[in-house]
Amino acid sequence: MMSAVDCSDSLIHDIWSKTSRGDVLVRAENKGDRGIIRAISLSAFETSSEADLVDVLRQQADPFISLVAEVEETEITKWR
Repeated sequence: MMSAVDCSDSLIHDIWSKTSRGDVLVRAENKGDRGIIRAISLSAFETSSEADLVDVLRQQADPFISLVAEVEETEITKWR
């Protein structure tokens, strides 16, 4: 099972400094992103409803557009 997303102050500062410099790549979601997207959604909200909704939209919405922002050389999650 996936753990919570690491949202420490130092990580947020690291991400913010890189995004303010423009070191971000925005791209289409791929299948390998789905687990982390779900983990972030589960961590961000009190229930799994939002994460479940994203999964349903991914299956049923046409077209479904999901974008992912990558910040270079930043570990966004830590699995426990």
